[in-house]
Amino acid sequence: MRRPLALFVLLLSLVGLTYAAAWRRPDLVPHIAAWLNHRHWLPATAAGAPNAADPFAPAMARLPRRLRPAIPPEKLITLRLKNGTVLSGELLSETPQAVTLGWAWGSTEFRRAEIAAIERGKRTAPEAELLPPLPTETGQVTWPYHHDVVVQLTNTQVIDARIAEVHPDRLVVQTTLPGGGRVEQEIDRQRVEQLLFRPVENARSQQLGEHLRQLFPAMQWYHDGWFTLISDSYGTDVREYRKTIRALATELYLTFFPILKDRQPQVQTYLVVFDDWVAYAEYAMSDGVPWWGAAGYFMPEDEVLYLFNFLGERFDKIIYEVFLGQIRRGVDGVVKAVEQQVDSRYHVFLEGQATEVKGQFEQYHAYIHGYFARLTLQVLRHELTHALLHHWGLQTIVLSHTAATDAERVAKKREYLTAKDPAQKRRLLEELLDPDQHTEDVPTTADNSWFVEGLAAYMETDPAGAVNESWLFEYQEAQRTKARLTLEFLTVFKMGSFPGVAPQAQLFAYGESWAFVHFLMTHHRQAFLQYLQRMATATPQAGEDLAWLLEATGQELRSLEAEFFRYMDQFPQQTAPYLQFIDKGQEIFGKY
Repeated sequence: MRRPLALFVLLLSLVGLTYAAAWRRPDLVPHIAAWLNHRHWLPATAAGAPNAADPFAPAMARLPRRLRPAIPPEKLITLRLKNGTVLSGELLSETPQAVTLGWAWGSTEFRRAEIAAIERGKRTAPEAELLPPLPTETGQVTWPYHHDVVVQLTNTQVIDARIAEVHPDRLVVQTTLPGGGRVEQEIDRQRVEQLLFRPVENARSQQLGEHLRQLFPAMQWYHDGWFTLISDSYGTDVREYRKTIRALATELYLTFFPILKDRQPQVQTYLVVFDDWVAYAEYAMSDGVPWWGAAGYFMPEDEVLYLFNFLGERFDKIIYEVFLGQIRRGVDGVVKAVEQQVDSRYHVFLEGQATEVKGQFEQYHAYIHGYFARLTLQVLRHELTHALLHHWGLQTIVLSHTAATDAERVAKKREYLTAKDPAQKRRLLEELLDPDQHTEDVPTTADNSWFVEGLAAYMETDPAGAVNESWLFEYQEAQRTKARLTLEFLTVFKMGSFPGVAPQAQLFAYGESWAFVHFLMTHHRQAFLQYLQRMATATPQAGEDLAWLLEATGQELRSLEAEFFRYMDQFPQQTAPYLQFIDKGQEIFGKY
């Protein structure tokens, strides 16, 4: 009995590991399905086809042709398109309106209007071979596609084709077939789930990865194509971040497609998300970043984005204790004190009132938690925009100190982060921030702060380009207090985020930068994109950058400024963000 029992335990362990892997890594489900299917472990009908109850059947249909079993004769078809293209593959679905064909580079839907003829049960055109994405020894996922950027549809199909055109309502993709010929297909934008981006594998990316492993040895690594997320946060938070990263990258690429389509990312995108507020604060201080005023930041010298996890349970526990824990204990204390002084028949009434009051505070707590959750994702979108445009070489962001990724500086950061003695930690921090310790050869050219920050603020909203109420308020407040900048003054700032101005004036400059970018993207989109392209490929001399913008728009300075101011006057007046908290409190507690 030992051998059958051992085999049963082994089989049970394999099944358990399979489902555990599927739960922790849903992206592996198709490969697990293929692995099982090729070993004939999935139940099948008498005809050999997967059983209708098979939970892996949908995943199997999405696999590249190489990993699926041989095409049954009744499923093998050849499409002859009206443009002369001939395609052979597996018939995945067929309706009066369209035919979906599965072939080596994925699957795609062809409208009946595109098809001249269908030949069933025969192959006329060859299929290209393509391996699916599988994890490597380092945990990274190999890139299975021919193109650096591919389209994933809402039904999880991946279109491995070159994106040729981007329109508000559709994408146009082109695929070059083996042996010549080209397929062109239109995809409704509503069918696009996201874009997938090839990871960047070069010496610089490898160096960054090694340094980050030294600095954060206890954090988990999550690889997602061009993006590597490093965090000690829980899986649910990580999933939300990955979803936001994919959405922002997709929107950014499609929004600025004319100037991004021919650019190659220069480095892998690394994001470090801290679940511990103290750990984030300590690390931000080592970079000279005011952690108390920045929930996240992109460090161009490091080429890494750092973020604190406001979504996490740790921070929520802090809010709960500060906002709810003490209040709940206080209410309970008052109720007990009153109950000792009144007849017992009033106890039920007192406890009911206490429950209602605590419930209202819980509502307000949920509102506060939701605010911080939205703030976290807005900061992520803002800083990730900086990172991606920097990695694409479209923006040059320069701060006032140099790289922190050399081996000596990384080692000193690691020593600072692990130091327990306060005096030692302070000494190391002073050394990290000492300007005399930095290289003197600091670049002195950078892109204008107005469009660097304005573009990031433009992409903050979901969807991108919507009215950003917080920055609109700052713009309107600057206008109300007569602190709005003229365009020649707004466009003069470089080297960071409007350095050398008072904090309130800095907020006004951010607000006006968002407003000006929103105006240009609405009324002068093509001209603005041409200007950004020129700024990315040429170095303007003193004053030329503004002249290039005016040249692109075809307007004089004062006329463009007047048009901009009129555009902004159409927006309704915004309420100060802090008043929203007061209004919500009055809404919840108004009857008390």
